[in-house]
Amino acid sequence: MLNDEEFRQEVRDLIFSLLEKNMQKPENRERIVNAVNVHLEETVTSGISGLVFKTYKKFRRAEYEQLIHNVLDNLPFTAVGLIQELEKEIPLLTRFLKS
Repeated sequence: MLNDEEFRQEVRDLIFSLLEKNMQKPENRERIVNAVNVHLEETVTSGISGLVFKTYKKFRRAEYEQLIHNVLDNLPFTAVGLIQELEKEIPLLTRFLKS
């Protein structure tokens, strides 16, 4: 199955579809937006970058959140791209499964 391109395409299509469907749910989007906010606030805390980030977020809140939503809109495409990269490792995975 791992060497079957049609099967792999079906898996990619399914993952894309599921991610796209789940990224349209407001509760999922909000949960991810909150997680990104928390991570950024914990990461960008000091110095000039921290000041710029906090100022941008304070005065351009809608723009900031739209940027995060744009990333979420692209998540299904990004995931499929990552899967295609991982597919390059199928020979390694096949050897592992046979051992």
